[in-house]
Amino acid sequence: MASLEILELLGPVTIQDKGRIGYQRYGVPRGGAMDHYALAEGQALLGDDPETAALEFQFGGGTFVSHGTMTLATSGGQMEILLDQKPLPWRSTFTIYPNQVLQIRKTRSGIYSYLHLPGGIDSSKILGSRSTHIASGLGDVPKVGYHLSPLSENLFRKEGLTLPAPEYFNVEALRIVYGPHSELFSDSDRKNLTLKRFRMSSSRNRMGARINPIDWKISALAGKTLVSDPIVAGDIQVAADGTTAILLAESQPTGGYPRIASVITSDLPKVAQMQPGTEFKFQLVSNREAQIEFKKSSSRISDLSHSLKPLVRDPFQMQDLLHYNFISGVTKGEGNDSY
Repeated sequence: MASLEILELLGPVTIQDKGRIGYQRYGVPRGGAMDHYALAEGQALLGDDPETAALEFQFGGGTFVSHGTMTLATSGGQMEILLDQKPLPWRSTFTIYPNQVLQIRKTRSGIYSYLHLPGGIDSSKILGSRSTHIASGLGDVPKVGYHLSPLSENLFRKEGLTLPAPEYFNVEALRIVYGPHSELFSDSDRKNLTLKRFRMSSSRNRMGARINPIDWKISALAGKTLVSDPIVAGDIQVAADGTTAILLAESQPTGGYPRIASVITSDLPKVAQMQPGTEFKFQLVSNREAQIEFKKSSSRISDLSHSLKPLVRDPFQMQDLLHYNFISGVTKGEGNDSY
């Protein structure tokens, strides 16, 4: 059976799909891919359904050897990728053959990147999801020696397909809505939230990302004795000392710190891919506007298959040129006769 064996890992790597939907009320974080749009990109490239799982990299890739032949795809933040030491384009499909070595190296944009196998990765399915959640021990944890196996029997997909890079890697604003805790903060805090700028810190993981207000500090007087209540991804949480964080895919199901606002679902990929040091502002929108944007982003994901294009490559730079069939027959050069 075809598989990719992990020879080396250079950073945090997990298996992720859409996550464990409907279990947060039992204390189980949803989890799932940090960048849900990027997950859908790879699924569209391979023609797979939205339930498939992919390998998620954070800031570092790895080295893999192929046991078999199959078509793969990459998506999300751009990384350096080499097949038998020859560079490949990112966000595209390619075929790997037995004993070939795949290297995924330097991050060129974003934070989270994805490697997709035909039909998704065949791994342990727990509570309806194959997503790795290390803290609770749910799902498989990829490590050296682990074999990534495709779920589909159809291992050959159309290679040389690509998608345009999404625009959210160059973010300047994150859209937010107010929530039930917003009124607990001072008028000054709420005003500065959208007037002042923030900087993404390097303190981040799959639970959340700390952000630093530039030239001001949230008072953090609100809700010091707040009773714990449900949390959703995107909530902007303020601790008692003013530490501010945007909660992400693996955020705790409930929390007692007040949340001054929430980043809308459509903008969560922007947060996931925002590199440390990036400066940005918050833009307040209405709940109605957030709902409209959610429908728009859902439509963009549904329409990804219509955005697929053949990859234009320079034949002189194609190290795998001999794998392609450029003519299907030989003609004598006149009329329509062929032999």
